[in-house]
Amino acid sequence: MAETTAADMGRVFETSVLGSVRVLRAFAALLDSSAAPVVVNAPSGLGSLGHASDTEGPYADLNMRAYPASKASLNMRKVQWAQGVPPLADHRRRSWIHRH
Repeated sequence: MAETTAADMGRVFETSVLGSVRVLRAFAALLDSSAAPVVVNAPSGLGSLGHASDTEGPYADLNMRAYPASKASLNMRKVQWAQGVPPLADHRRRSWIHRH
């Protein structure tokens, strides 16, 4: 753990978390104007706190720090954005953020 620096974490978060925010914002106008807008996020078990805590689980031997933390953050970002948009809302109010 001591080998992981703030700069290491920053590079991974810049790509995984902030990159996804930038892409979504860049396409917001197109999504808003679409008759059937959809955003799909590819989740990863690496972002699961349950898997990370399971000493017998599929990731028990994984020795990564930054990437799983960024995936957990990405999962939370997706949930928070989806909760901010009623699932059946008019697409002009950003219903394109779907829960999966």
